[in-house]
Amino acid sequence: MRYMQDINLNITFYGNEGGHTAFVFAADGLPTQLGDVIMSVNYTNGGVVADIRIFVWMDLEDIDAAELDDLNGLPNIPFNFGDGNGGFPHYDGGDGAGTYGYALIQPLDTAIWAQVNAGGPVNGTPWPTIDSGGDIADPDEYATFSLAEIAINATAFGFDTSALQGPCSNSFGSVMVKTRSSDSFTAELKDLVGPFNFGNVVDVQVDVADVSIDCYEGADVDLEATSNFIFDTYEWYIGVLNDGGDPTNPDDYTFDEVNAPDYVGNPYSVTASGAYLVNATLGGGFTASDIAIVSLNPGADIIIDYSTDVNVDCGNDGTAFTQWIANLKTAVTAAAIQNPVIVYTDENDQVIDLDNLVAPSNVCDGGSLTVKISVTDDCNSVVTCEPNPNETIYSSTFTLNADEEDPELTIPADADVECDSVPEVGQASATDNCDSDVTVVYDGEVRTDGACADSYTLTRT
Repeated sequence: MRYMQDINLNITFYGNEGGHTAFVFAADGLPTQLGDVIMSVNYTNGGVVADIRIFVWMDLEDIDAAELDDLNGLPNIPFNFGDGNGGFPHYDGGDGAGTYGYALIQPLDTAIWAQVNAGGPVNGTPWPTIDSGGDIADPDEYATFSLAEIAINATAFGFDTSALQGPCSNSFGSVMVKTRSSDSFTAELKDLVGPFNFGNVVDVQVDVADVSIDCYEGADVDLEATSNFIFDTYEWYIGVLNDGGDPTNPDDYTFDEVNAPDYVGNPYSVTASGAYLVNATLGGGFTASDIAIVSLNPGADIIIDYSTDVNVDCGNDGTAFTQWIANLKTAVTAAAIQNPVIVYTDENDQVIDLDNLVAPSNVCDGGSLTVKISVTDDCNSVVTCEPNPNETIYSSTFTLNADEEDPELTIPADADVECDSVPEVGQASATDNCDSDVTVVYDGEVRTDGACADSYTLTRT
């Protein structure tokens, strides 16, 4: 039933079919449009017995008892026309209704229940009500014959059967209650209560939050669909990123919903980044969907915490080289790295074993060793450490400085002696900053004669 209510609470009824919305049926009887319904309740036998009748608004042009009976024979008609006893009551809609009016229907199965509190007062509202005699009743109770309860199974009546509606669609928008002066269907209407919103549809949604997944091998993360409704099944599909697409944009993925889903259930444990579509389904075919983007967590940075060049002189006892090797072995911070692979290479990019390195030993010319460090992990992070003075990167070089300091030689002092007292060759000694065992070699002597026959000089080297 369509109506407008102004600010003064005045109600005006309107509609495209005689001021209302009419039931429209397909050739097989299935409603293609649900229309207005009147429920007529007549209380008899002192108000104890409720005689409930249901009328639907429809186009009655060229419709009489025979035509209504023919409608009952259609395979998908959701209810039967008539009173169930061979009668087919129907009424025109009155002024301005044209060919539209109401026709009595019966459910295909039990669909109506009604009762009144004929046995005595029952618990009621905290404010007083009016009893059947017109007197004010006691608070907190409904007086005898003042509470009427009616239940209608709309599904059994076929009011939620439509070719154009899903299983969660509402059959009616609102309900109004009117009284009339007698039990005649065409009697004058009296009081009006309503309209009350009726059968509002809850906006059912399903949501899956975007998450990130660690980049290392074996990592996983749960995608969990949440909703304000309980669905029967959850079907998941893995998206394929379109060429040139943005991996963070759900619209740039294609989902194959024709073939079987990639997973059924909730939650879904995934092991790769990408887009994931969930279709949450209720019995009857109602489906809500959402797409989650799983981004890749790049993981922790790889840090090579060693960049000091080591320079030693020839007098070093080897501890500096040993410490340099130990520092190279612990240069990579691996606590937050997933499965790191550390490779050491020389300046020619040949893989080396640090335990096999030998310190430079040519003290005269000096020498150096350069080690490059390359680290990879499951997250495909790569960091290298190699000498390059033109870039801000790590270098690890061990240098033995060349010995540029001459040994210190100590020889016997020069002496003047008589020709018959020439001494033997004296002892010479030497020290060196790079060698504690210096060898002194006597090369011989050279005689240089003087002016006199027995005068001469011996130079010993």
